[in-house]
Amino acid sequence: MADVAKKVAASRGMNSGRIWTVPNLFTIFRLAAGIAICFQIEETQFVFVMVLLGSITDGLDGWIARKFNQCSSLGRRLDQIADFVFGLAVTYVILRWEGLTYYNLPIAGSIVIFATAVAFLRLAGWTANSSRLSKWRIALQFTAGVTIIATHAIPMPGAVVLRVLAYIVLWRTIVGYVEKPDA
Repeated sequence: MADVAKKVAASRGMNSGRIWTVPNLFTIFRLAAGIAICFQIEETQFVFVMVLLGSITDGLDGWIARKFNQCSSLGRRLDQIADFVFGLAVTYVILRWEGLTYYNLPIAGSIVIFATAVAFLRLAGWTANSSRLSKWRIALQFTAGVTIIATHAIPMPGAVVLRVLAYIVLWRTIVGYVEKPDA
């Protein structure tokens, strides 16, 4: 029976026998970073570095897994959990630092609702193939989140302008995600 499971995993491009792969380590880091930033929320530079590294590893883990044949069912599930925890942690940091405002509350609400729904569907076995457009959209959202956090962690002129631009990107990528397609 184990041989059949290995053949099925191999046919799906999964190497189910290895747990400690680079992609899984990146995912574990992102999960730990999401938890750590919630406990170290007052340490703005620490939070910024963890969010930056977590965002980078989110983009790299799947790419490395596919490129070097290190995909696994454990990695796929772990990635979904890490995405959920890390995304909510970034949202929590932004809300905590920015406060609840008319422009970030709808964004935070939609992120929490969408992330929770997707996490439950994925953990229940539903899968979705991500298009290049959706990957770019997520990359823009993480970049906007990192930018907002950076404006708090690193003193810089024009921080307000950067923050406003980041919120515009967040608004546009979220609203663009739920717009009704042309019929």
